[in-house]
Amino acid sequence: MIGFIKGKIESKEKDRIIVDVNGVGYEILIANIAKVPAPGEEIKIYTYFHVTDKAQALFGFLSPEEKAFFLQLINISDIGPKVALSVLSGMELNRLKSAIASGDADLLQIIPRVGKKLAGRIVIELRDKLKKQEVESYTSSVDDVLEQELVSALISLGFSNNDARSAAGKVRYKYKDKTPGIEELIKAALKELTK
Repeated sequence: MIGFIKGKIESKEKDRIIVDVNGVGYEILIANIAKVPAPGEEIKIYTYFHVTDKAQALFGFLSPEEKAFFLQLINISDIGPKVALSVLSGMELNRLKSAIASGDADLLQIIPRVGKKLAGRIVIELRDKLKKQEVESYTSSVDDVLEQELVSALISLGFSNNDARSAAGKVRYKYKDKTPGIEELIKAALKELTK
């Protein structure tokens, strides 16, 4: 089993990177591609090798915590590795864990590919496990009202409801000390949407 890969980033695409390890290029599907350094940089990626009758894929994570949470997600029925990767990419890890531990299935629905049914299943399956662990509580200076205002603004600019909610959720956790104005939030969300 491949526990981690350390090497130079050869290329970086929408949802994957190729890491050159002594002349061998490993293609890795990765969560949170925006946090991955530029090609040419060194990187250490924690990996999970998934094998089915039809395909093999290497999934990568920037921390052991991300990988551990991914493994919890794929143990839930009807959640495959690609959906689990989408969940991890859709929200900052501590906020995700906090939402699940507090039973906030509605918040999980801002993540692309996560509907009401799947969000409920994730909460039911993982809530008690996460309550036993120490989950860092999620705090933001952006309240629910301001986040909803941002979502409405993005929808009025032509973005879909799912894209708007996902971008708003990603932007929200970046503000912990100061409360931004709506213009600043819109600019930050537009950067997320154009990545």
